[in-house]
Amino acid sequence: MEQNNLDTNKFLTSLDYTIEQLNNSVSVYRSLIENVRYFAVHFPVILNNLLLFFISAKDISIAERLYFKCASPDEQNFIARNLCLLIYEFLDDGNYYLGKSFTNQIKQLPNSLNILSELSETKKIINEIQKTHKTQLAEIRHNSIGHKDKDAKKLLSVIESAENLNLGVLLLDVLKLNRQIIKLEKIILAELQNAIDISIKELSDGSYKEPNDNRKSNS
Repeated sequence: MEQNNLDTNKFLTSLDYTIEQLNNSVSVYRSLIENVRYFAVHFPVILNNLLLFFISAKDISIAERLYFKCASPDEQNFIARNLCLLIYEFLDDGNYYLGKSFTNQIKQLPNSLNILSELSETKKIINEIQKTHKTQLAEIRHNSIGHKDKDAKKLLSVIESAENLNLGVLLLDVLKLNRQIIKLEKIILAELQNAIDISIKELSDGSYKEPNDNRKSNS
């Protein structure tokens, strides 16, 4: 596998930090969904979709770490192809997770303009990775994992072509995306806290209105 321009030790240090951050994010948003009714009622799509993002990003990060611990080229090839599957699905879901329903709920937060700017940057990174890598990711995903054509010779060809995958560039691009998602999440979390502070104030002055527990689906 080509790993051009990839400082493995530096990458693994960044990866360990990213996994720690993603673990924290999973715990925080799971707790918000399960324990804070205010957020579950007002912002269900934000909570659900960010949690989906964090779980997927964490899976990819763990697979990346396993890749560098492989004992043989065959193991590396296997992990690399499964990484392609995870990354393909992650990118394919990305704009859906951050779609219209998500954006509409973001606009309900107190200082949404800053979040929308970071949201736009996140989508831009997703689209850039898709433009650069999606053709090869799709080929490996459909034929090496999904066995789309049920063609043994093509399957072998795709497995062998994974050796030519410029994995270093792909992994650095995905790390950049994960860092952006973590940055976006921290801004959203701060504004969720602002939203509940405003509601507490409204409760104290009698202007708060309890919403219906009507959880919108994604679009």
